[in-house]
Amino acid sequence: SILNLFIYVISSLIILFIYITIVSKYFVKFNSLEKENIQKKTKQNTYRQKNYFVSLLSKELKMYTNIPTFIINTMIGPILSVVCITIMSNFIVRNNYVFGLEKLDQLLLDLNVTVKEFVIGLLGVSINMILTISQISSCSISLEGKSLGITKSLPISKKDIFSSKIIFNYLIFGAFSFISSILVIVILKPVYYASIILLLLCLLNPLSFSVIGLLCNLYLPKLNYSNPYQVVKQGLSVLANMIVSLVLNIFYLGLFIAITIKVNALIGLLGLLVISIITFAISILVLKKESYRFDSL
Repeated sequence: SILNLFIYVISSLIILFIYITIVSKYFVKFNSLEKENIQKKTKQNTYRQKNYFVSLLSKELKMYTNIPTFIINTMIGPILSVVCITIMSNFIVRNNYVFGLEKLDQLLLDLNVTVKEFVIGLLGVSINMILTISQISSCSISLEGKSLGITKSLPISKKDIFSSKIIFNYLIFGAFSFISSILVIVILKPVYYASIILLLLCLLNPLSFSVIGLLCNLYLPKLNYSNPYQVVKQGLSVLANMIVSLVLNIFYLGLFIAITIKVNALIGLLGLLVISIITFAISILVLKKESYRFDSL
């Protein structure tokens, strides 16, 4: 009958309305909770990915601070750079940019060399030469010792492992290099372009030599030892790094003096900057090519 049909339709509509109300209410809550869970998981994954590198840096710091000999051996250069550069800069200012050696002073005058710019170049190379007496990265792989296998088994790329060792070395040596360059600029007050080149040199060179130190350790690892002292003081990679760094710095110095004499001190400074960029590029390319050595350690 019509009455039964009407009752059936009304009851169906009421049930449908109740169903839609309940589902829509809880669907919104469920959907929002699901979105929050997805966002949390995404944030956690992103945080974990970002945290890999921070953890590697923390591991490098812990390894560094746990070996007093390592700290003493690697801090000599940075501290000496600040002290020596300050003394040298003050000496030059007090003597009105005269070296005190008659033949050298006369030679610079005869060659029409701009002494201030010449001094900046010499101090720039000196900062790098003193800093590269010892590099943390030159024995950072060896100091992993037997735990290197654990590091290699982690789901972390070689690039991240290498980067953490290079950046940790750079954070320390780059900071001292930057401080030394600022001291030179404050004391000597060179022209702005010489100041900029000096800053760039003192920021770039520690990065290049951090990579070179790691390369030395990659070629000459020492993983079997009874005392970390054997790695820090007697490791071949540390000695190799000192020799390579010394040769490169002498080359930098010779190149700067030669260009300064042939052209002028400004071009000599630019030549130093260009050769520093080339050194960094070559060291990175060699590290990429030789990274396979890490797998066999």
